[in-house]
Amino acid sequence: MDAERRWNCILKGVGWLAGGVDVTFLVALAFALFARRSLTQGNVPYALLGHYLADCLMILGLGGLALTVAWLVLRAKTVCRVQ
Repeated sequence: MDAERRWNCILKGVGWLAGGVDVTFLVALAFALFARRSLTQGNVPYALLGHYLADCLMILGLGGLALTVAWLVLRAKTVCRVQ
């Protein structure tokens, strides 16, 4: 199996998972920006809520990123081995 076909085999089916992780990080960034804007306007409860939601989404995003890396390593080691 040549290198290009092996990479295609490894990356097959991981697009939806990577897209979900990207969206999670983008929403976390939006909440962080919302919290910063709320804090500059003196609205502390909304700033705390924004930071809390951003932190939760960052943790979920990091978990999704770890799951994606585990998926890629598992596929590389088992399914798409060089023969």
